[in-house]
Amino acid sequence: MAKVTITFTEEHIKLIRCLRFKQIEIRHEKSELGKYTNYIRKKLDAINGTIEIGEEIHDISTKLDAIDRISAISKAYATEDVDKYYGIDTYDLFNCDYWYDQMAHIVGLSDKVIPGTEEDTNGPKYPEEVIKHLMELDDFLVTNIVNIEDIIHQFCNRGGIEAGVTYVSYDYEGIWYKEEDWKKIGRR
Repeated sequence: MAKVTITFTEEHIKLIRCLRFKQIEIRHEKSELGKYTNYIRKKLDAINGTIEIGEEIHDISTKLDAIDRISAISKAYATEDVDKYYGIDTYDLFNCDYWYDQMAHIVGLSDKVIPGTEEDTNGPKYPEEVIKHLMELDDFLVTNIVNIEDIIHQFCNRGGIEAGVTYVSYDYEGIWYKEEDWKKIGRR
């Protein structure tokens, strides 16, 4: 029964406000196997006339048939999943090409950009201490994304989330309270 606490800063709130909820693309690698088995099958057919057909080729063909069935099932799931998953992609929190530059703009650090790098093909560059700070903010968001979402939803009709407020929950419960309310109801 571990107690979990989270306290948001003004920068956290600014970044949370800009998180992008979107459709998540789910990949089904098995659904693409069919094109490979078809290629292998064509190669087997090409050598079929040049060598004696043995058990090995028949066995390979049987395995390819099984892979084709697996691929067809996976392709059906992939088609079904096209419009099914939505959320926050933790590899692209802000739906942009230059993540740290976007974060710098959001939290008000864009004036720290290294002069002359604003148009770099890999995105604007920032001093090491700014990048380190942005990495810490990013780590906080990604590490706490589930709790952040829970808190946002649970406080949407209670004034929203606030900077400087500590939110508390038991890890197994996921019901969040402001720290002062937690104490009022006698939780430990």
